[in-house]
Amino acid sequence: MKAIVRLIAVSSLLFLAGCQTTPELIDTNTATHGRSTGVVVGEMEPAHFVAIGLTIFQNHEIPLNLPKGQATDAAEDETERLLRLHGWSAKKLISTDSLEDETELQNVLQQARQQALSYVVWIRPLSTSDFVTHSSANLEGVGLYDWTVVKNSGFRVSYAALELSLFDVQTGAEKESAIVGYCMQRSNTVYARNAESITPSTEDEGFLSKTIANAVGNGLWKLGMIDDASLADFDRCDPKHSGTIWEESPAAKKAPADLTDKLGAAINGILMSCSSPYELEQDCSIWSGATRPLIIAGKQLMVAASADGGVILVMLDASMLDASRESVWDPGFAVREISEELAKKGIGIRAIRPVTTVGQALGYVIELDGNGYGVLTAGR
Repeated sequence: MKAIVRLIAVSSLLFLAGCQTTPELIDTNTATHGRSTGVVVGEMEPAHFVAIGLTIFQNHEIPLNLPKGQATDAAEDETERLLRLHGWSAKKLISTDSLEDETELQNVLQQARQQALSYVVWIRPLSTSDFVTHSSANLEGVGLYDWTVVKNSGFRVSYAALELSLFDVQTGAEKESAIVGYCMQRSNTVYARNAESITPSTEDEGFLSKTIANAVGNGLWKLGMIDDASLADFDRCDPKHSGTIWEESPAAKKAPADLTDKLGAAINGILMSCSSPYELEQDCSIWSGATRPLIIAGKQLMVAASADGGVILVMLDASMLDASRESVWDPGFAVREISEELAKKGIGIRAIRPVTTVGQALGYVIELDGNGYGVLTAGR
């Protein structure tokens, strides 16, 4: 089967996903629909090694030399295993092209009808925006990912971005669809970033297969084919803790309840500068970001602002970066304290945007309806 790759901004979809709700299980107890399905998996190869550095000039995408069909087999095997484990009769169907081609879809549906199947589930790779660190790179389907800012720092993960569709064999219509973007921590094997191709270690081959399998499981759960809440965990990305969920906007759960409706899309801290996405003309350095120290709730932060004081960047003090961010940084406290202080002066908050790097909130951009920076820094 040809590898069909669609470009979808997975990061925005995952941000909207927030807290996932349990999908409604499909009805398999009718006269026309039982627990039988055909399985079609698009080619997961070629897989890629993606290396992300401090700037776009240090970003590389290199083909992975995997055993032929290994990634595709991982998706097929896990699909059939999970479906059968949950009471489905699952049969692999033959497809020579994408099911986006109407003729090919009808050929596959005809195979399913001949075998008296009720559904067809189609799984294929996606080409997505970078949902791991939100760099400018694209992620192609499945592969390995390295993020390094300085020598001997960063993290290494395996990733999978998949799209699943469930077709009703009787009507030929697409009944449900799901998108999954998942990554998990892999080995510490270092690969050359200037190679023409890379042969992964056996250990990393195993991590990639497991990542694909977990993503498939989450997709089947989203389609309502499997009633297993544990599969809900295998979506989005936590580069540090294998199998746990990273919320793209960590502030969402910790910000004060009366401010959560102000939360906007996260800003990639790696790509942010003093001129983008905002013009920060007060106390901003192209090297270190916000430069003016400010004590908030007994903690020293660094702040910068637009010329009119209506946009404020609030960041961690550099001295806090080596400590556990969970213990020293509450993503809600700075916004809470600032909002209360500004409210006394009649200045309101229009929007709050987390500044994130590797899934951690390093600070916030706060959009105001007045010169809040002048209020905060007066006499300090």
